[in-house]
Amino acid sequence: MIQGDTIFQLIRRAHTRLPEDVLAGIKAAHKKETEKTPQLQLKNILDNVKIAGEKGIPMCQDTGVPVFFAFGKELNLEEIRKTIEGAYSRAEAEIPLRPNMVDPITRDQISNGVKVYYEPAYSTEIHYLPKGAGSENVSRSRILLPHAGEEGIVGFVIETVRRAAGNPCPPIILGIGIGGTMDSSAYLAKKALLKRIDRSSPLEERITKEANDLGIGPMGLGGKTTCIGTNIETAPCHTASLPITVNVQCWANRHAGIRIGENVEYL
Repeated sequence: MIQGDTIFQLIRRAHTRLPEDVLAGIKAAHKKETEKTPQLQLKNILDNVKIAGEKGIPMCQDTGVPVFFAFGKELNLEEIRKTIEGAYSRAEAEIPLRPNMVDPITRDQISNGVKVYYEPAYSTEIHYLPKGAGSENVSRSRILLPHAGEEGIVGFVIETVRRAAGNPCPPIILGIGIGGTMDSSAYLAKKALLKRIDRSSPLEERITKEANDLGIGPMGLGGKTTCIGTNIETAPCHTASLPITVNVQCWANRHAGIRIGENVEYL
């Protein structure tokens, strides 16, 4: 059984620290920049992350949409959801986290609003990805023509980054879902944000390079670093279709995971 305190600590961990690969990417970008403005923006980010860790407070005022991924087999999903919702309510009060979720029509505040995705897997893992609105708002989905191929995919992604400009608080990370159907490509894109950004395929490296060539830079103020990483997840699709979703993530690619067995292991 998954304990509520375990989920609470997972939530706290995600909001007060960055995954090591993301932090390393921002540090590398800071060293790479030669102009004062992008250097200053990246230094501010690094200082912010340091303070968040030392004080145990969220590194961003937008504490995001509470998105969870549950991987495993024969899981009691109703029990897991109740445990997560209870832990998140505690986190809102104790960390604290800003209540963000509202009814889409009335805009009245809704308690919790937790989203839990489930996927079968051999080991039991829970991952938490708080997704801020600034980056979510510039994310895009499209059904490309089936013959668009790699050039069409790259073109759509770079167009998305260009249109987003400084709005998602770059340097960004790109989660890209390709294939399946429109709804499953969106799931794949968000799931891709859980992957490490330092293990890139040639296509992922190409997209990151072309995004950086746009010169948008940290916080949209110009510079060499617009994107610090790209992750792609794929699924088979219909022969007459090529769905793609680009889930843009801000520099604060906050996520944390645990593997649950005889002991709890942070991932």
